Amino acid sequence: MTLALVAVLSGQCLAVHAETTATFQVSATIASGCVVMGATNVTSGDVGSFGTLDFDTAPALSQDTVMANIALTSGITIRCTPGTSLRMTIDGGLHASNGLRHVATADGAQVAYRVRLSPYTAAFVGLNESNAISLSFGALSYADFKLPIHGVLDLPGNVHGGRYTDTLQVTLAW
Repeated sequence: MTLALVAVLSGQCLAVHAETTATFQVSATIASGCVVMGATNVTSGDVGSFGTLDFDTAPALSQDTVMANIALTSGITIRCTPGTSLRMTIDGGLHASNGLRHVATADGAQVAYRVRLSPYTAAFVGLNESNAISLSFGALSYADFKLPIHGVLDLPGNVHGGRYTDTLQVTLAW
């Protein structure tokens, strides 16, 4: 032990030169998906309220069909990678009954309404998972988009005056 220490201290260390090589693999998996931009609390899954579907004001005796487009108030947009299929489900709201969504007053008066993804289609979004709508993004779809939600309210002509409201929950999955 003393000899080795003396050799190192005097600078006369015998070096053994060896060269070794090895390889290793590098990989990455990049998952397709979507990102919700402009939301304040994305980690919990609940991004809050993103807009209002407002049918405006109508006379209590009206039998008109009133249409509304969602007014996005939060600035939330969605961007998906090409080839991603986005599944959007809209629940029945707070006052769903008999397979229909309803706006209601504080005293319980209700008027049925329907939701669709385009003002130009007759297809309405149902109340449950089996009626969810799938949106598919082609090979060049990196553009941001906003949820295409439209409403139709058929006034029955015999409702009580008042403020009618409902709250819907949108679930997005990819």
